[in-house]
Amino acid sequence: MAVRIKSITFDCADPYRLARFWSQLTGFVEDPDNGNAPGDPEGLLLSPDGALALLFIAVPESKHVKNRVHLDLVPLEGRRDEEVDRVLRLGARMVDDLRRTDGAGWVVLADPEGNEFCVERSDGERAASVEQLGRTFAAVGELITKVRPEQWSAPTPCTDWTVRQLVDHLIGMNRVFAALLADEPPPPRAAADHVEDDLVGAYHDSAATLQSAFGQPGVLQRTYQGPLGTATGAERLQIRLYDLLAHGWDLAQAIGQPAELPDDLAEQSLAFVRTQLSEQARPGRFGPAQLVAGQANAIERLVAFLGRPVSTGETPRRSTSARLRCGIVLSAQEDACQIIAGSKLSTVRYATAFPSPRAERVSPGHLVAVATTPDGTEAVVFRWYDAVVRGEENGLIRLWEPAHGEVVAQPRHAHQPFRPGTRAYLSAGLPGADWWVAGTTTADAQDAEVEFDEVERFCTERGLWNQLE
Repeated sequence: MAVRIKSITFDCADPYRLARFWSQLTGFVEDPDNGNAPGDPEGLLLSPDGALALLFIAVPESKHVKNRVHLDLVPLEGRRDEEVDRVLRLGARMVDDLRRTDGAGWVVLADPEGNEFCVERSDGERAASVEQLGRTFAAVGELITKVRPEQWSAPTPCTDWTVRQLVDHLIGMNRVFAALLADEPPPPRAAADHVEDDLVGAYHDSAATLQSAFGQPGVLQRTYQGPLGTATGAERLQIRLYDLLAHGWDLAQAIGQPAELPDDLAEQSLAFVRTQLSEQARPGRFGPAQLVAGQANAIERLVAFLGRPVSTGETPRRSTSARLRCGIVLSAQEDACQIIAGSKLSTVRYATAFPSPRAERVSPGHLVAVATTPDGTEAVVFRWYDAVVRGEENGLIRLWEPAHGEVVAQPRHAHQPFRPGTRAYLSAGLPGADWWVAGTTTADAQDAEVEFDEVERFCTERGLWNQLE
């Protein structure tokens, strides 16, 4: 046996006012035979097909706690962000903005009486993500068709792989991802000397299979457990996207073809990997981020971030020429602070651009980023707070820090657990959120998991490397 949902009921103070808001929000209409009026103890709205009702009932008590049930809404037309703007104009209030750099995520809002609801991406936007994957498959596939017979054994920027092995890897990963999305075991790992008989055909077949798998209903919203951790289908798609783009560039370099890959998707992928890839996650997967010239396009900046040397004929910017290391602050004065890293104590001055008053901004226990200047001296360029984790809510982390009290921070790594009572490194001033929380605190500064890449980018975009002296 089963039941159907006849209506969703809201307790409220003013049924008429709230019914008008939800009518404008959803397109539900009043009962033509029994309309709503100011002062009525109840308000009723019906869906266009009459199958579902929203019922608003006046109650004497006000709302005191967070909803235990809420509605997730999807725009029928337009985009999520346009719908959020429209709903705010109707009188809703922003509660949490949980949109992500990969385009996924949602926004939590509250109606005029505080009832929370979420606005998610439209069906069209979800389909666009799969369309982006298709564009990338096509661009990389075009490069594969241009491989001449004698080039299959040529070396690639992936030093362990020839062109044939690189394309074989792309095929294999398409099949691994398709199996993961289908809740099937991964295909058996091929022998080291195994290659497909028809690499071009196998690539196109595996790409079509994976694109179809990502396009199935609910796949982008589901969470999947893989060898490198837990991620949603939308995040898995972004991971596949940046891997394809990077190896497409590798292939273009190996066969002497222009890397004609979607520039907008390379830009999007670069933003995604910057939020996902820390220095601690690189060993065994990626090399250190490389210098890149100012004229570099998006795909060149992406592969340089993933560790590939890129030559554009221009002298690289000074952006990442300063080496960063961490230190835990033991004492702080206005012109310098004493830090410890490993077993080494040192006193390091602040970079010229480090804001004042420094003795108030930096305290014992804070973690600082120290840059080495061209003349070999060092300067403090950034600081992380040592904060106590209080809990997690709607994907955000609540922390307490002495100078700011309770703050709500965006986790730098999705799905990283933060247990109440533990301590974590908290930062302010980096792009994307008012507050970020990186890894948990460590006894040795050298083990700290913090966003060096974001700090380097922050300093580069503001020209701070020239203000170290």
